[in-house]
Amino acid sequence: MRRSLSRQFTSETKAGEDATRSTRSGSDVSDTARLTSREDRDSYGKGILHSECIGNDVSVGVAQSRGPKDQDRYDVRVSTSEDQVGFHYISVIDGHGTSAFAADLCASSLYDEICGDPSIEEGKSCCVPMPGNDEIAKGYLTIDDAIRQESRKYPRSGACVVSLFLTKMDDGMENVESLRGKVAWAGDSRAIMITQDVVAELTLDHRVDTNPSELERIEACDHTPRAGIEESDMWVQKVKETKGKARERLRPHSFCAQREIKGVPYGPTCVFSHSGGVSLQISRSVGDIYGPRSVIPDPDFTEFEYSSSEYTRFVLASDGLFDVLPSREVAKFVSRHANPKVAASKLAAYAKQKRFHVGVCQDDITVIVVDVNPQLRGKNYKFNPKAENINLAV
Repeated sequence: MRRSLSRQFTSETKAGEDATRSTRSGSDVSDTARLTSREDRDSYGKGILHSECIGNDVSVGVAQSRGPKDQDRYDVRVSTSEDQVGFHYISVIDGHGTSAFAADLCASSLYDEICGDPSIEEGKSCCVPMPGNDEIAKGYLTIDDAIRQESRKYPRSGACVVSLFLTKMDDGMENVESLRGKVAWAGDSRAIMITQDVVAELTLDHRVDTNPSELERIEACDHTPRAGIEESDMWVQKVKETKGKARERLRPHSFCAQREIKGVPYGPTCVFSHSGGVSLQISRSVGDIYGPRSVIPDPDFTEFEYSSSEYTRFVLASDGLFDVLPSREVAKFVSRHANPKVAASKLAAYAKQKRFHVGVCQDDITVIVVDVNPQLRGKNYKFNPKAENINLAV
């Protein structure tokens, strides 16, 4: 990546963020219809915001309920080309920390880092073959590096990202029975696939309290203390304050444990950078410069196939939704609404209401509903109570 990427983004934002992330649709010179996060940033408490985007073979609905953080972002690129080569890109970005810089940079630049090519005409980057896993991973790492370059200005900014890639259908695929798709993710935003017979989990949260493989990975990491930390005034003062008490929890390196209030553990297991340092519930994210070194930006991948001749629905969302609603309940809820924009809007509103009623703190909620072959959804379509639950990410 050019070293000036993050600085270029910052200057663009100051000049007018609406030019960077405004809602746009395909034009006469573009083969890509696009939706990005809206700019009415003062919308907290003003209801559900929603948009839609329609391509040749897909229909996409987006809804957001903005909480006090206001750090959720999204990016939707739907190929409208008549060419037989192409793909659709849908991404949800859940920012965290003291700044939305990481989320903003992912929303504005991640797609370009994965799929961008200076030789491709503007607006036509969805008309190339679907990127490989190495290309996608490189894009995530490049954005992470750009965030680190701005560490002095935005020291505590990170983002969980889930990206869906779907093969574009066209008139030359009449005899193709199945299409390829893939999901890349880092963090705890999720994606699910819903058919008449299956509710398929496409992601597995990168959290040490629910993902044993992530806990094993972190425990096997190099936990050598950062250079100079044990000699620092901060650390010397911490040692004096403990006066020999609870020294087993005073560690100059990253570790996994529960947070504490007055010595009493509470909440889920987190990853600590060191005793008293930054702690994160997630074990992978883009950014988080001052987080534990074992928290990495490298995405995981799930590759799958879906029918070219059947109606299929995908749901992508931030943890604001999945914290209070399991995947099967999500699938059942959205099945009541044929229009993906309506489904996304109703689901975001329901999740917001449920967070309130179960006593969970309010959070940003972003929901994207993607329909493949929406014209094949029957008028009497209903959720199949016998649909099988599977996890393709395991």
